[in-house]
Amino acid sequence: MHKRMKKKILPMMVTMSMFISASPMIGFADDGITDIKIYHTNDTHSRVEAIKDKEGNLTNIGFAKFKEYIDITSKGVDGKLILDAGDTLHGQSFATLEEGKSVAKVLKSVGYDAISPGNHDFNYGQDVLKELGKISNAKLLAANVKDSNGNLKYDSTLVKDINGVKVGVFGLATNETAFKTNPNNVKGLNFGTDKEVIKDAQDMVTSLEKQGCDVIVGVTHLGIDNDSSLKSTDVAKGVKGIDLIIDGHSHSEKDSYKKINDTMITSTGEYFENAGVVDIKYDVKNDKLLEIKPQEVKPSEFKNIEEDKEVSELINSIKKGQESILNQVIGKTPVTLDGERTSVRYGHTNLGRLLGNAMLTETNANLAITNGGGIRASINEGDITKGEILTVLPFGNYIVTIEATGQTIIDALNHGFEVGAGKFPHFTGMDVSVKEVKGKGSTKYEVSSVKINGKEIDKKAKYTVATNDFMAVGGDEYTMFKDCKKLNEFAALDEALIRHIQKTGDKGIKEANESKYLTIAKFTDTVNHWADNPINEFSDKGYIGGYGDSTFRPNNTISRAEFVKVVNKVFGLTKTTDVKFKDINSKEWYYNDISIGVEAGYIGGYEDNTFRPNDKITREEAAKIIATITKVKGDGKLTFKDNDKISNWAKEYIDALSDNKIIGGYEDNTFRPKNNMTRAEAVSTLSRIAN
Repeated sequence: MHKRMKKKILPMMVTMSMFISASPMIGFADDGITDIKIYHTNDTHSRVEAIKDKEGNLTNIGFAKFKEYIDITSKGVDGKLILDAGDTLHGQSFATLEEGKSVAKVLKSVGYDAISPGNHDFNYGQDVLKELGKISNAKLLAANVKDSNGNLKYDSTLVKDINGVKVGVFGLATNETAFKTNPNNVKGLNFGTDKEVIKDAQDMVTSLEKQGCDVIVGVTHLGIDNDSSLKSTDVAKGVKGIDLIIDGHSHSEKDSYKKINDTMITSTGEYFENAGVVDIKYDVKNDKLLEIKPQEVKPSEFKNIEEDKEVSELINSIKKGQESILNQVIGKTPVTLDGERTSVRYGHTNLGRLLGNAMLTETNANLAITNGGGIRASINEGDITKGEILTVLPFGNYIVTIEATGQTIIDALNHGFEVGAGKFPHFTGMDVSVKEVKGKGSTKYEVSSVKINGKEIDKKAKYTVATNDFMAVGGDEYTMFKDCKKLNEFAALDEALIRHIQKTGDKGIKEANESKYLTIAKFTDTVNHWADNPINEFSDKGYIGGYGDSTFRPNNTISRAEFVKVVNKVFGLTKTTDVKFKDINSKEWYYNDISIGVEAGYIGGYEDNTFRPNDKITREEAAKIIATITKVKGDGKLTFKDNDKISNWAKEYIDALSDNKIIGGYEDNTFRPKNNMTRAEAVSTLSRIAN
């Protein structure tokens, strides 16, 4: 007997005759099998439109195509549900200009049944979120979100009868919401401890079973990241009776589907780069769940899907109403300002520094610090519009100054330096050196040195710190700031950034692009090495890497192929040509770089038509390459003690680089031209050009 059949026998017996006589138009399929489709999304972050790349390939699906896909593929099935696992109502300016109402209207037009609110869906405040649920006509399901009296703030379950099969849906919000939105947005709300959330989930399943539900679905904004203490996998392990979990929060894609404690878990990644469909087959006659089959639908499968006219027209209408605000040009940038998720959560970027400088300009604080997770997009070279600024900073955060001791600042930095996390700190007004800390899980850094105005930070002294209101009240678990004395409140981050760009123009952007406030000692063998700084800088920029054992081996020599590869990256050379040296073929890792170097005209082969990629490059050979590219000139006077050892063909190049302080000799005033160049020498020499 099915696990829920005992609970169903009595209501089935009581209602059977009524069902048959009163509902002649509703009946089971001839084979007794009910087919159900569940369509789902998660972490779209208000990416409402279809997006194509430069080649015309669809990369983001959008709601209009999704609606049409649902209409086409649901024909012939007995019924459907459309569910979303959160972080949907916030993110892009399309949403933030109207506090999510625009997205809620789109969800209604698609026909969503239920949403589990994500932490970012609370960014407009808990009451606005409730109103957005009403606008969307979808139930907000969050069984673990309760007010100070222990009452549910939102709905907890949804039950839908599809051709004799009751599908029960419950929702959970991550308890990380308490610190992964501005805590003021969820003031008075309790998201529960891990154990309490598990209990809430079990209570919901029990309730749905008592209502005679045949299939039970959890829509959870929990994720599967190891950094989260409560994950959807924990719910699957700890709660009996869940058939399917549709998950969000960790932006995860599922490569394969395996049940955990009889529960299938599915998720579709992020930003509408995929959509999800779950096919369910239920044998009504025998009261048996036959199949739950999840599938991730790629953008390529939407290639020939037209956009639903109603949804498309709604989106266009909303956008048109926002155009006059979004299209205002507030400045220009000569470079791309990097705000990519894979950049701002892993290190510093020019956009993070520009924002920090804007915060300092606005407040005149000693230093500024903001979290990388608050920077949500890049700004391309050229005109900067208000819409782009709002896309970069969609959360509506404002600047707050607090009074913090040097020790508190160090504690905050040590807390934030977790590679890949939204809390990764971007700062200006101080120079920070860190070292990697070995441990389990994600990469972390530990502060080695903090200097403010060139002086080592005083742990007991008090400093004025500009931060955002999210962090000032303990967001991203910056709890050390929560207890600091609040000094003042200032403009919103987007407003401050706009003013700073308008005031400083190209000069301000150039300063942010060229400045460096964070030094990461990535390699175990470069600490205190004379070339430590340029090595770390080149590593950060991706010009050169280390070895698998976390060493750089600065005193190792560098081969011709390796040197060419670094040179191409430093000078941004990409154009290739066909090369046919006897000792290389197109399958070798260095083929492309050598072809670039030959095309650029700074290197060639030998008389025997070999390139000798693995030969070590000498100092005079390297000098010729650099001088050829830079086209610098010298005065024709070499002053090294070993001038006679320099090849005649190399003298003009070494003279040019020496006169322009690009390359130098040794302490004994020798150049040692035939010496093989070391990795440290290569980086140090090229860094004088790159900077």
